[in-house]
Amino acid sequence: MANADLFQAFYRNEVLDRDTYAALSNIEKEPKLRSIFSRLSRIESRHASIWGSIIKSMGALPSEPNLKRIKVSLFYIARLLLGPAFMVKLLERNEEVGLAVYYNAFKHIKMSSKERSMLESVIRDEKEHESIFIEAVQAEQKSLQYIESIVFGMNDGLVEVLAAISGIAAFAATNSIVVLGGFIVAVSGVLSMTGGAYLAAKSKKIVGSSKTEETPAREAYYTGISYFIGSLFPIAPFALGMHSYIGIAAAAVLTGIALSVASVVIAVLGGTSIRSRIIEMLGISFGAALLTTIIGTIGKVLI
Repeated sequence: MANADLFQAFYRNEVLDRDTYAALSNIEKEPKLRSIFSRLSRIESRHASIWGSIIKSMGALPSEPNLKRIKVSLFYIARLLLGPAFMVKLLERNEEVGLAVYYNAFKHIKMSSKERSMLESVIRDEKEHESIFIEAVQAEQKSLQYIESIVFGMNDGLVEVLAAISGIAAFAATNSIVVLGGFIVAVSGVLSMTGGAYLAAKSKKIVGSSKTEETPAREAYYTGISYFIGSLFPIAPFALGMHSYIGIAAAAVLTGIALSVASVVIAVLGGTSIRSRIIEMLGISFGAALLTTIIGTIGKVLI
């Protein structure tokens, strides 16, 4: 029975991958990537058929993945919003996870010789998929650097401006002061981040003796713009008329949602745990906001 559940899980994963690759191939404009997605969809379809036939031989019917349309749609949206470079990195991570699951089953689960042979065949294919994505990631390295600049810039804007505006909102008498203070912090942060990103990128270029197209100004631009966009999330509730602690709570919720999305992207790019990254960033952001709120409240009482 345990193996039947395992094969059902294998089947669901392969169906999900099949449909994801098929959806991506339909929207991909880059011919090489479109060809890769189309080919991988066909291979994953074959894998699903393998596990489906084993399940049927056990007298059961293959079960479709839960929330399949939603999961496929999330990959689809990620491709549209973040581009092919991030999508390739995300799919590389997905293949690594799937391969690890298969390796674990191969080492620790008792199977018939036929089942083990089929699993070996699937593992060989999955290893090839992983190699394809590793090569594609290397080809998209420059684009990934820009995505990293954008996301880290937005991440900093979310955290820093939420902390600043929470303290200002706890102290200030009117929303206009809170909004103005938030924009002042945002603009100063943009200038600081833009200058820092430019100098850091230029230093890397000098050290690396790069002869490629100059990128420091572009990286600085992406970092600055994304910082400012991130800063708008905590400012928005106060700009819409919310006051004091209600505004702080709304700003924290908006920032938390945006920060969670940014943390997912950072975790995928860095190959780290998504859950740990989200918890870490939310803890830092909300902790800083709480501290500045307390400081603002004390200041309001004393002055």
